[in-house]
Amino acid sequence: MLEKHGLGNTDVISQSTRANKSSSDEDLKEIVHKDLRTLLKTHPEIDTLIYTSEFVKKQMNAIFNTYHSIDGTNKKKQTINIYGIVYQVRILYSPSPSGLRNMGKNGKEKRFIQYKEFLEM
Repeated sequence: MLEKHGLGNTDVISQSTRANKSSSDEDLKEIVHKDLRTLLKTHPEIDTLIYTSEFVKKQMNAIFNTYHSIDGTNKKKQTINIYGIVYQVRILYSPSPSGLRNMGKNGKEKRFIQYKEFLEM
């Protein structure tokens, strides 16, 4: 599916520890980021970054010492300027089970619809 849609997949963190044996992103400690600078420089065809949470957005801001511009009509559509290149950013609902629980009764359906809409863009 990733190849069909011209997508790649990576994490922003290469190493970390967790406080209190928690699965929450907020409890990640001693974070070491992946070398995304090199990844983006060596793959200039990348034009869109997909995040699975606001936590990823915070990490990207820290890695690149920048901020995101938010679309006025849809806060899940954003842009980030890295090395003078503007990347489209899409923030998807979290794929985690706890993220699904926080979305309420129709969470699974909402997430499916969002993912489907994104892939059909």
